[in-house]
Amino acid sequence: MIYEQIVQGTEEWFEIKLGVPSAGTFNTLLTTQGKRSAQVKSTIKKLADELIRYEHFESYTNEDMEEGKLREAEGRTRYAEALDMTTIYHPDLDHTRGIVKEVGFVTKEFEQLEHIAPFNKIGCSPDGLVFKNHKLIGGVEIKSPRPYTHLGYLDDKKIPSNYLLQVVGSMYVCGCEYWDFFSHHKDYEKPFCLRAHRDETSIQELFNELEQVCIDALLGIHNLFNQYSNSDKEKIIERKKQIYKPIEGATWLAEESIRQL
Repeated sequence: MIYEQIVQGTEEWFEIKLGVPSAGTFNTLLTTQGKRSAQVKSTIKKLADELIRYEHFESYTNEDMEEGKLREAEGRTRYAEALDMTTIYHPDLDHTRGIVKEVGFVTKEFEQLEHIAPFNKIGCSPDGLVFKNHKLIGGVEIKSPRPYTHLGYLDDKKIPSNYLLQVVGSMYVCGCEYWDFFSHHKDYEKPFCLRAHRDETSIQELFNELEQVCIDALLGIHNLFNQYSNSDKEKIIERKKQIYKPIEGATWLAEESIRQL
């Protein structure tokens, strides 16, 4: 499900993410070699704690990360221009080459865990989703790093290992054909863009391992929540159910995602 009307960084966004394993934390569940991370147990406890207290955990941030957030819209525009797409949707415009759309949050539900719903979801907060003829086909992870880091990306010509799980995980959650890693800097005319395809053998192997570790994590989170939750347990369950309902007035993006995901 695509929640396009939720704005990243708002209280609404933090709330829908409470207790949900998401792309930004997948590297604490799995390594780039497809092995379970040593941080799995601590991540499960952190996410369960978010649900029990119904309060998001303050994540680490720094000056570079804040600068990247400020330049994300600029990066989305540069990415669209580099691939001959647009970031503007209008029913009268030609979108056959693709449109890059900012959304708030995307969830993937595991039907085999329906018995622990609404705690059977993982998610991601894409920097951009790519639609072509109203069909979701791809996504993008946008970075606006320091100039020497951007130069390193240009020269290394590979997706940085510290972002690989975020790229692969977002592609898995959204069910896309591909996911791009895109880096830009105001002092460099040339951006860096590299695409990961879901049909690559290495990507499929990571998909399989990520799915299993996420299922185990969700079961672990649910067990801790049931065991240690406070008297407002039922209120939290009902609140989470309400949050995940489709938002009224959603555009064709969310409607299409319901059919696809």
